[in-house]
Amino acid sequence: MKSYKICVVLSLVLNLVSCKEPGAQYTNVVEISHDLEHKEVPNNESGVYKEFYKDGVLKIKGKYELGKKTGIWIDYNSIGEPEKAVYMYNDSVYYSGLDPQDYVLEKYPIKGKNVIDLPVKWDKGNIDNSSLLLTCTKKCKDQFCPTISITYTKLKGSFHDLVEENIATTRKEFDYFKIVSGGEVKINNLRGEQYSCITIYNGIKLGLLATFILKDDDVYIITSMALNDPEGSFLKYQDLFVEIASTFTL
Repeated sequence: MKSYKICVVLSLVLNLVSCKEPGAQYTNVVEISHDLEHKEVPNNESGVYKEFYKDGVLKIKGKYELGKKTGIWIDYNSIGEPEKAVYMYNDSVYYSGLDPQDYVLEKYPIKGKNVIDLPVKWDKGNIDNSSLLLTCTKKCKDQFCPTISITYTKLKGSFHDLVEENIATTRKEFDYFKIVSGGEVKINNLRGEQYSCITIYNGIKLGLLATFILKDDDVYIITSMALNDPEGSFLKYQDLFVEIASTFTL
């Protein structure tokens, strides 16, 4: 089954209903300038790390959890273009050779009013459909390519009930479905919920990040998926998907 078809199926499923406190939300920013002799982050520090060239151009970006490098770390060249990306866990490289071009983002309009940052080199398209607003897919040769979709629905009842109903409905569409982490989030001061899940669909092991955003009685659902085979490889894209969801504006 093509990745686009899976994306549409899951988007329409998630549009029917929604998913509680999310994974880590980093509010501390540790900015290290070029002229500091010591670049170590204090023990137990958690947050975003940024290091800059002398002219102020971003050189390195990553995050710490309890003083350890964790998640995606990106090295940039002198003109601010990403050159190298790795996934770190507990100060060690867990996945290397990630595509740095995945982290070159551009603002993309959704039906003229909503905006989200998406990878420049991924295929994108607004969909002429009342519920499915957008799909964005990376070109690849795998059995399933990383993909993002955005759907829309009107809120009827409580936001929490919508979330719970989506979870129940989505479970039925998979051979296997498990929520790994998730909960309430703020997306540009809007109420939301975000969940990281592992799934199996038609024998394909996938990771899924579902982000639900509430504005008045409008609910936007950002569904991001990538392969999770071998197990844990979804981590290559999870941080990118979280960052992309955080850029959604109304």
